[in-house]
Amino acid sequence: MAVSRLIMPALFAIAILALGCAGQASPQAGGINQTPPAQAPQPLSDECLKYRGNSTMGMDSCYLAKYLDTGDSGFCSKILKADRRNYCMGIAKEDTGTCLLISDASLRDGCIEYAAEARRNESLCDLMAGSRFGCISNISIEKGNVSICDRLNPKLAPDYESDRDVCYISYASSMKDPSLCTKLWCNRSVDNCDWNVDYCYWSVAQDSKNASLCGLIYDAETREDCVNLSR
Repeated sequence: MAVSRLIMPALFAIAILALGCAGQASPQAGGINQTPPAQAPQPLSDECLKYRGNSTMGMDSCYLAKYLDTGDSGFCSKILKADRRNYCMGIAKEDTGTCLLISDASLRDGCIEYAAEARRNESLCDLMAGSRFGCISNISIEKGNVSICDRLNPKLAPDYESDRDVCYISYASSMKDPSLCTKLWCNRSVDNCDWNVDYCYWSVAQDSKNASLCGLIYDAETREDCVNLSR
């Protein structure tokens, strides 16, 4: 519940009480009843204003934190810098259209990823300029559908890492399903890909506390480490 929704009813109640008391006679010297003068209402303080200065970062960050704490998107409208204001409004409305107004690529991608995951819509991840791995991986796990990982590029990077395969590994680990370790694009039929399969079995073994899976690991040192950690 927004802070303003809590404060305003309280102020209204206080005002009613004040008016009620003002209408009652107050015993004074000489038996004369007098009504105390009305007090002018005091404006609510805005604690984020204390961060005003040469930079807007402090005050904008304060308003963003206020939104995250209260869920009141009204705080977003107080943010001065356009990119940060659109970021706040984008995540508040879970709206990729607002996110796309952000000029900073990193901030824009973060906003899009939040909206995509909140809406559980993997197609929105395609709007990101940078890596879509986290966005796709999280939604695949949330929806319980590993085939969503196939939206990622299966081609290997220079270090033999494939976003699609790492998404499969994350899913296998989360679901404690070692069968997915045999479905990696970069498997043991490809040179230098033993580590990919090994890491998949290692991850599932750790999360499931199933040391028997460690026996499927090719590298002896990794296999021993897996057994020790899975006990």
